[in-house]
Amino acid sequence: MGNIVSHSEFYPAEGLFYGSVPYVMHTRFDVVMMSIDKEPAEAVWEDICSELERLWHMLDRFDPSSEVSLLNSGAADTPVEVSDTMVEVLRLCALYHERTLGIFDVTKRDFSRVRLAGNAVSFSSPDTFIDLGGFAKGYAVRKVRDLLRGAGIENAYVDFGGSTILGMGHHPFGDSWKVSLQNPFTGNSIGEFSLRDSTLSTSGNTPDYAGHIINPRTGAKIAGKIASTVMSPDPLDAEVLSTVWLIAGAQQRQEVRKNFPDVVASVYEL
Repeated sequence: MGNIVSHSEFYPAEGLFYGSVPYVMHTRFDVVMMSIDKEPAEAVWEDICSELERLWHMLDRFDPSSEVSLLNSGAADTPVEVSDTMVEVLRLCALYHERTLGIFDVTKRDFSRVRLAGNAVSFSSPDTFIDLGGFAKGYAVRKVRDLLRGAGIENAYVDFGGSTILGMGHHPFGDSWKVSLQNPFTGNSIGEFSLRDSTLSTSGNTPDYAGHIINPRTGAKIAGKIASTVMSPDPLDAEVLSTVWLIAGAQQRQEVRKNFPDVVASVYEL
């Protein structure tokens, strides 16, 4: 499986496969696949692990050899040739930037400074850098979902760090997958969510991790005890909008929602 460490178990009586990667993209990844035989489950699990590792070493700005790090260190001086996947990522970032009124911005300043010509990327300003922290997990879960679908799996549960959760089909003893979220400051329940072919993404501050979400228009950090949840059929929509919902004002949320009519989004004062 390359450099990541993974663990898996198969339960033949239940037709259940469980896979886990304790550390990838700086967090934990878990998947449960239902109604599947051992060999096809192991095959798709190998594909999932390979894809997670590939994306991690491409999109992680803390990895000095990653594509995004090479862009951050060199694209202001000379155009940097990138992979087709990175081209897709940057085009998606541009699309979400447009559809969210400029609120989603992986440069946290001004996405128009990123120039793409074919597979060559350049920055028009030396203080430009790309941070895909509010994008990468949603993009990865979208890829995982596609691998599961390609393997003919209809019922599966994917938990990426507790903040991006995909429910495909339903739990063996219900019509969906139930997810409960806790207030990180009090331990009380924020709410219960039912996922059926949808993804729940959560963003916000915690006692141990705050100030990481920045308004690109003002440069101000999103402070206070606040969180957002977004449910969407598209894992990447959910991931991106959970950040947008924390930054946007009420009127902006109404405008952005017009471009994403199938999402269910909330903001919580913790």
